Amino acid sequence: MKMTSDHDNKMLDQLFAKARERDAVPSDALMARIAADAVANLAVPACAPARRGGFIATLVGILGGWPAVSGLAAATVAGIWIGFAPPQSLDSFAGDLLGSSDVAVPFLELSDPFGLEG
Repeated sequence: MKMTSDHDNKMLDQLFAKARERDAVPSDALMARIAADAVANLAVPACAPARRGGFIATLVGILGGWPAVSGLAAATVAGIWIGFAPPQSLDSFAGDLLGSSDVAVPFLELSDPFGLEG
């Protein structure tokens, strides 16, 4: 089945012949406007340069931002608080776990700080 007729082909050939006759050269004014546009766009950077932060900003970025750092700070404070002033229930739990209710673990013995004595 033929999609185009001979008449359509002749008409297309005439249009292509007309297009080949005309030499499409842009004018000097158009080329000057294009060059000016290119120079104007080259002067503007594509994006602003990234600000470099200090050590703290880099560390916060590595840790996942301020929400993550605030969670870490809250956990640290809670751990220190529970370590220095443990609740009574924690003492009884540790005593039950270890088998004695009067267990004392020295934090730092001044007589033998490096554990060298047998």
